[in-house]
Amino acid sequence: MTEKSMSGRAIPMAPVFIGISLLLVAVTICFSLAFTFTNAAAFLTLAITFGTTAYHFCMRLIIGVIVNAVMGNKADYRRAWFRVGGA
Repeated sequence: MTEKSMSGRAIPMAPVFIGISLLLVAVTICFSLAFTFTNAAAFLTLAITFGTTAYHFCMRLIIGVIVNAVMGNKADYRRAWFRVGGA
């Protein structure tokens, strides 16, 4: 999957999402450590918020890798599994 940048070049999105995921995990660790040392409630709130966001980004990446490994990136949207209501 790619997206056009302002310069017109294609940007591969997978490295962008991996980078965002790693950044979110690092920020979560930083706020968790800050809460551990200061016991300030704001750091706990930020650690939980960034941790939840990091979880969602990482899980989407992991599921994508698993589906790609199992299905070989050949999902057929016409199969019954993908139909609404099983029809």
